[in-house]
Amino acid sequence: MMKKSLCGAHPLALALLVMSTASACAADKGASDQTAVEPTSVRWGLGVAVNVRKSIYDGVGTRSTALPLVRYDGDVVHVSGNQIDVTAPSVGAVKLSLHAELPIGEGYKGIDSPQLAGMADRRSAVMVGVASSLQCELADLMLTWLKSASGGSHGSAARFGAEHAFRMAPMTQLVPHVAVSSFDRRYVDYFYGVTAAEATSTRPFYAGKSARALEFGVRLQHAIDLRHRFQVDVSNTRYGNGITASPIVAKSLETTLKVGYSYSF
Repeated sequence: MMKKSLCGAHPLALALLVMSTASACAADKGASDQTAVEPTSVRWGLGVAVNVRKSIYDGVGTRSTALPLVRYDGDVVHVSGNQIDVTAPSVGAVKLSLHAELPIGEGYKGIDSPQLAGMADRRSAVMVGVASSLQCELADLMLTWLKSASGGSHGSAARFGAEHAFRMAPMTQLVPHVAVSSFDRRYVDYFYGVTAAEATSTRPFYAGKSARALEFGVRLQHAIDLRHRFQVDVSNTRYGNGITASPIVAKSLETTLKVGYSYSF
């Protein structure tokens, strides 16, 4: 039931789920946070990031991706690497936005491993939807609902995450984080299914089913000064049976390392 409610829910329902817990956080912050959005200065940033992922696909191994980072922080539009948010005014402690992103490292090519030979390429697509966030005393909470908007799976995914920053030094933070994701049937079928035309004697037909995943990790953030910032993130994601039952998946645990540097203007 939970899988269906997360992936099948209307975007507004997901936003309301976060808003329903806002009162507890608003109590921590006081009534002064209830109204207007404070104007912020516009800031630009440039950098580079490297994403290293130990894939769960059979025979694929570890894949690395390097990409440029662009950051723009305005009053309404926020760009951070592969993500764009268009924010609405805050409602109490809740922040709402229209969200778009291009996932990094999703999918595969048929030439990536012998076990995938004869499979059609599966490619990432731009995902669009809504995002909500709450800053509470114990943790920052984030909820997103996204749907493929540029081909690919035509599926949807929901993600609920929590993180808390511990200040280790004046310019250094350690941020443990955890998230639960839910993927609908079309999403799983596209990335992990095997069509009748792709099936072989050692790779049977597989129709993907909706699935969940649990992610846990830690992020180290360090600023040399107000302009130069480094970040290292290590996480593990454990996928559910709807994904791991696929004949092209070799394991349930995926490890990801992200290293980034940015310069703020």
